[in-house]
Amino acid sequence: MMATLKKMIEPLRKISPEEFLMFKHWLINIATSGMTKEQKKDVEEAVEDSEEVESMRYNLERAITSEFEKIEGKLKEAKVEGKAEGKAETICQYLEVRFGAESQALQERVRTITDLDVLSRITNRIFVVVHLDEATALIEDHLVSQ
Repeated sequence: MMATLKKMIEPLRKISPEEFLMFKHWLINIATSGMTKEQKKDVEEAVEDSEEVESMRYNLERAITSEFEKIEGKLKEAKVEGKAEGKAETICQYLEVRFGAESQALQERVRTITDLDVLSRITNRIFVVVHLDEATALIEDHLVSQ
């Protein structure tokens, strides 16, 4: 649905005054089919007020663009959050395999980290630690430096 709406907004931005006039006449024909002559006249007068219609077009474009930007922002945030959760889970799986139940508290600490850069730095170095206290120091050092 988002892709369809995005495709619809582009032509609205590029429509020439002549094309807009054709669009208004098309809109009138579609909107007035099956109406009485008086109803058709009311619709035609409303649509012919091009300042109001232009304002409506502009407001519609702004609203759609704003919603796209919000959705794109939320998608980017969700993607970063997903990557962070994946890195945290990788670290926790390594701690579980390497140190077992002893690492449970440290795993819980890792799961509270949401900064993707911090998690990436920890992931790059966690696989070389030999002892649980080294892993703890590595993680705590990165948390202090954020």
